[in-house]
Amino acid sequence: MSNHHSVKVPGHPNIYGDTNERQLRIDFSVPESGVNNKTGLLLIVPGFGGNIDSNIYKKLRKNLADEYNLVTIQCDYFGSAYMQSEKNYKQEFVLTNNLSDLTVRRIKDTPENLVNIMKSSKENFLIKCKLNENISNFNDMGLMQAIDLITAIEVVKLILADNSFDYDESKVIGYGHSHGAFLLHLANLLENNFFSNIIDNSAWIEPVYLTRDRYINIKLDQSIVNFQFEYLSKRLVTDPSFLNLTNLYKDFQNMAQIISYQGDNDNLVSWEEKCNLADSLDQWSIKVITDNEVDQIRFFSNTHGLAADFLELFYYSVTSLKASNEKKGITTGTKKLTDKISMVVDSSKGLPTYSFTGLNNYIGN
Repeated sequence: MSNHHSVKVPGHPNIYGDTNERQLRIDFSVPESGVNNKTGLLLIVPGFGGNIDSNIYKKLRKNLADEYNLVTIQCDYFGSAYMQSEKNYKQEFVLTNNLSDLTVRRIKDTPENLVNIMKSSKENFLIKCKLNENISNFNDMGLMQAIDLITAIEVVKLILADNSFDYDESKVIGYGHSHGAFLLHLANLLENNFFSNIIDNSAWIEPVYLTRDRYINIKLDQSIVNFQFEYLSKRLVTDPSFLNLTNLYKDFQNMAQIISYQGDNDNLVSWEEKCNLADSLDQWSIKVITDNEVDQIRFFSNTHGLAADFLELFYYSVTSLKASNEKKGITTGTKKLTDKISMVVDSSKGLPTYSFTGLNNYIGN
């Protein structure tokens, strides 16, 4: 059985102006047989509702390390604490116009019986999740999260080097789901020779919750309860276009093999737009999942996320991965992210640091 490790290291400085020191938790599993020159690195990235302690991700780290001779890596990236289910946050009931006068009176007369009232009603209820985000830690859906992913891999590389382990420096795979897959694309854009392969399950082209609220709808007996999440980023990001993959990948020299899976009934991502984007870039293949491709093995839906079995999807994908003969890593110096955003990457102190110019064109205070 693979060997599990968990470390906490100083996180990358907050690029949004907060000067408090950060901690970054990184969990990784090493093959039971040990690390050798054929051992690759696999970064696993969950999206909304998943996290480093989710049982499925623990299983992925453990199983894939041994089955494919990989050091499997995951981190508790910036703001991921605010991306979980409604059960993780304090909740505030909101009176809405869709409720009948009778239901409103019952709630006002006996607010302590709200749950029973909701169960017995056939109406829709709105509950706002109180996130209490602040500039020190919030779901930025963007650069800080992608930087944490890069940092996690670089930390594990340093640990392997400190222990004199020889590993395959040309094999660095990213495996992400929904927003997690989007973050792998963003990390690829920050470092274009960082990944050998990216497996993308339903990455969106632009984070949807920068422009609209997130809702989790729960059926409670006869009623529907809508849990609302309004993210700080929705107010801070004045122009989400700088996180749009179509804009970012324009004229980009892609060096990673990308394999994407996209449902044709995804209400968050246009599969046609995703296909056009994939076609515009070298080494990017995409499989559109229709009703006919829902095989009840790896794909259980053609909607967002494909209701995928994450293990089976990796098994399915790994046979298509192409080997790279080139060492993967950080490129230092000045780079251009967009026409208005440039960055300087510095690795002189070991781990890379990123400083950006031009973010104020897209992010307010």
